Amino acid sequence: LTLVGAFLLLMKKEYRCTFYSLETGGQMSRRKFLEGTDIMKADVLKKNKTHWLPISDKVKAWVTEGWETWEEDKPDWFTDKWKASVPEDMKPTEKTGDVDG
Repeated sequence: LTLVGAFLLLMKKEYRCTFYSLETGGQMSRRKFLEGTDIMKADVLKKNKTHWLPISDKVKAWVTEGWETWEEDKPDWFTDKWKASVPEDMKPTEKTGDVDG
């Protein structure tokens, strides 16, 4: 405990705030999705669904709008494992390519 205190005291004052936050995990996940890049948004989908449930309409719209492009462009994060993390009601159907729902 003494070492942690010394560490914080010796640190430049402007960097101290980077070691703690009052933001919850769910708040951070929603912020990352709403403000982030596609790779950050994709990462949010791998989190607990309760983190992004309040913005599920935005998540579904992002998946719906991007899926076909991602199938063609194959970004690094668009893996089989990531696809498996996407809820079934957000995935395009096999026959039509449309999103269910």
